[in-house]
Formats: sequence, C-alpha cells, structure tokens
Amino acid sequence: MRSTHSRCHLRRGCTIFWYEVRKLVGNRAFWILLLFLCPLLGYSFVQAIDLFSAASHTAIERPELASGMTTLDGVLVPTLGAFYFLLRLGFIFDPCHLCHRSLEVLGWIRKHN
Repeated sequence: MRSTHSRCHLRRGCTIFWYEVRKLVGNRAFWILLLFLCPLLGYSFVQAIDLFSAASHTAIERPELASGMTTLDGVLVPTLGAFYFLLRLGFIFDPCHLCHRSLEVLGWIRKHN
C-alpha cells in the first residue's frame, strides 16, 4: 500500500516537472535570456581565465602572493558574477511587465494591438 502511494506521488511529481520544463522551453523569454546570457558568461569566463593566468605569472615571481590565490576566487566568482548581473538586470523588467499587464486587466490603460 505504501509503495503504491509513493509511486503515485513520484509519478505526479514527474508529470508536473516535465510540464514545467515544456512551459519553460516553449517560452520566448527563456530563449531571449539564453541569447544574452551565453555570450556574457562566455566572455566573463575567458576574461577571468586571462586575469587568473596573469595573476599566476605574478605569483610565480613572488611566492608570497600565491598563498592567497584560489581557483574559486579567481575564476568562478567573476564568471558567476556576470550571471548574477544579468539576472538582476533581467528581473527589473519582470515587475514592470506584471504591473503593465495588471493595469491592462483593470482597464486603466489600453491594450496594444
């Protein structure tokens, strides 16, 4: 009895998950976000690698500087910083769209045709 109940919840959860994935992939805003996100992340990763390699060459000349160098701080933080920047910038427009849509529904502004 318990395993049947668990399978039912698992099946329902999988159904909901794949429904959400289909809605996300079918959404135009998701593809626009990827269009902006991929080049920005790629450029920031290349820039982070370049800066980290320059710092590594300096650390070879001065070993006392090498103790503070980590890959996390040198590569991942700048790369994920670009991701954070784009998401923060993108989420500014989402509430604007929602406010505009609610004003349309209330009838305070006209819909664009």
